[in-house]
Amino acid sequence: MSTNVSSLNPAAKSIVDPMLLELQGILFVALVGISLPLNFRILYIFACNPSYRNLQCYRIMIHIGVAQCLFAPGVFFQGIMKLLEYDLYGLASLTVKAHPPVSRAEALLELALALNRLKIICKLRYPSVVHTILVIIAWSLGLLFFISYFVCDPYFSVTATPDKILPFYDLTKPWSMFVRQAAAAAIVITSSHTLVVYAIILVYILNAKRSAGHIFKSYREKHILLYAGTRFLFDLVNALSLLYRPFADNVIVEFLLSFGYPFNYLCLPPLLYLSMHKEVRRQFVPKLIMMDANVNPRM
Repeated sequence: MSTNVSSLNPAAKSIVDPMLLELQGILFVALVGISLPLNFRILYIFACNPSYRNLQCYRIMIHIGVAQCLFAPGVFFQGIMKLLEYDLYGLASLTVKAHPPVSRAEALLELALALNRLKIICKLRYPSVVHTILVIIAWSLGLLFFISYFVCDPYFSVTATPDKILPFYDLTKPWSMFVRQAAAAAIVITSSHTLVVYAIILVYILNAKRSAGHIFKSYREKHILLYAGTRFLFDLVNALSLLYRPFADNVIVEFLLSFGYPFNYLCLPPLLYLSMHKEVRRQFVPKLIMMDANVNPRM
């Protein structure tokens, strides 16, 4: 929803304890090293299993998963930079430029998933190609924004340095503040639409439950809606925390905020899938299926 960057002036002196930055580096590298294989495995399950791949909601979730994985290089190389105390080959400064475009693209993809849930749950009749078009727009805008950070580097940029906890917009460049504000506005607008969609779904569910006494015959419908709603709430908390930055002068709070988006993009999705979705959990480790087959052979 929002992007994990601040508006700090790069000329400002750092007062961050080097030990805290080193701890951040260790945790960033460990977080990516542990979570990325889990995300890849779940994406593989969704992409290779026709029972998932043939459903548009899971195809959108695959796109969301890919966008979330694109967040990993920036987090990883920030961690390496904090450990080495310098930006190795400029990789952290390079990969962190993907964070704002990825955040915007992911927000549009989340909106596409919300609309898909609205169509299915509320039994709306409109072409599903609308969701596909929104996915194409999300990736196209994300790529365009990413390229703009290089083409327009003299005018605005996002970067990261070894002595600061969060990446930041370079306010010494003339357009940086405008780009930051425009990006925040775009995220707020997209998120507001997503919130409205989920509010409509919730009202529909409550009304249906009141009139019929039950709703959701499909286990997958419950899983997808619960996953999407949980991700949205975590994203909303992260966005508000970084946009309004409560206790911005507190280094410890800023340190904790720096893990909000890495956790939300890289750790939370596999945790939700594995905890909520029994089928994904069984397929995640193939040996579990073999053991289950040996214990309970088919008659």
